[in-house]
Amino acid sequence: MAIAGEGKKVLLISTVPAPNLQDIFGQTLFNTPTKIEGIDNLFALNLDPEQAAQHYKEQDKQYFFHNRYRCNWNFLCTKAN
Repeated sequence: MAIAGEGKKVLLISTVPAPNLQDIFGQTLFNTPTKIEGIDNLFALNLDPEQAAQHYKEQDKQYFFHNRYRCNWNFLCTKAN
């Protein structure tokens, strides 16, 4: 909180399934940054590890297909040269 008090934006991230940060700040947190009420420049989020892993896998798949295959709008893919 001291760094936030200096005017720098701070993001606290929890990967613990229990709502620890929610208990500390007394407000509901989500999987996206949420402004902490009453403290300028302080944000927090509860990162769902399973959802984050799934998102990473999907991003990796999209990268693979984008760089290894050419696809048309009908989602028919052919191997790129």
